[in-house]
Amino acid sequence: MVQVFNLDTNSFAGTLDPAKIESMEGIAAESFPLFFLELFPNNLFLVMTINSSIVSVVIIGAFFATSIRFMRNKKPDAIKAFKEFRQTAQVVVKSVLTNVNKLMPYGFQRL
Repeated sequence: MVQVFNLDTNSFAGTLDPAKIESMEGIAAESFPLFFLELFPNNLFLVMTINSSIVSVVIIGAFFATSIRFMRNKKPDAIKAFKEFRQTAQVVVKSVLTNVNKLMPYGFQRL
């Protein structure tokens, strides 16, 4: 394939600037428990605004989901309000997406 398409491996390799090399050395030097603890954010709302912290948001979401799942069986009355909020939010998001999809042909027409 490489010879058929006349590919060069240099075009696939990225460049590493000194800051990136230093960051990678720092990650390699830290212990696993410290690395694992840094996955959990100190400020949840700040982490949700940063695109590079998706792993932390997924971990927090998994904690919320498992705790709600356990509480659903133990205290269904306490979870009822959260369940209704989730269902209401789901209906609102579906409505917004439906309206956006209805407007998409006009956006493409303007292009």
